[in-house]
Amino acid sequence: FLTTNRVQTFDPAFQSRIHISIDYPELSAESRKTVWKTFLASHDVVQATARDKLPVFTHAKPSDDASDRANSDYEKAKADYDKAITLHPKRTLPHELSEKDIHALSLKALNGRQIKKLLKTAQLHAIYKGEALSKKHIDHSLGVTQHLLQSSQQTAGTRASLYG
Repeated sequence: FLTTNRVQTFDPAFQSRIHISIDYPELSAESRKTVWKTFLASHDVVQATARDKLPVFTHAKPSDDASDRANSDYEKAKADYDKAITLHPKRTLPHELSEKDIHALSLKALNGRQIKKLLKTAQLHAIYKGEALSKKHIDHSLGVTQHLLQSSQQTAGTRASLYG
């Protein structure tokens, strides 16, 4: 199996080896809204499950005659654990996107894979910040993603003008 949106770049020898080709049309705004809602509902289920599972501290306290490094490592691990326990409730909140936010996102011409990657990046950003997933995290991730997409399109355009 091969999935691509660059069929026009295949040379005739490669195309002759393809047995069947299936064209998927772009998602409609309503379909994208369904994709967003599905992924956000899944996000909330995962968050609820994680909320019930507190992080576990697995480091053993060093013996009294342990090296300074062992004691330092233990203290750092303990501090990290204490911080994780404090942030855990904030890092496992459900999303805060409104119906209006979801509608606005559904108007962006994205496919399901792009929505999934964008949402995953936004989730990681929200978790890092210790905040509930919101439109600001998605907008931030979209800005980064759009920058990369535009860069790759410019590179492809340059390549096409040089070699096309």
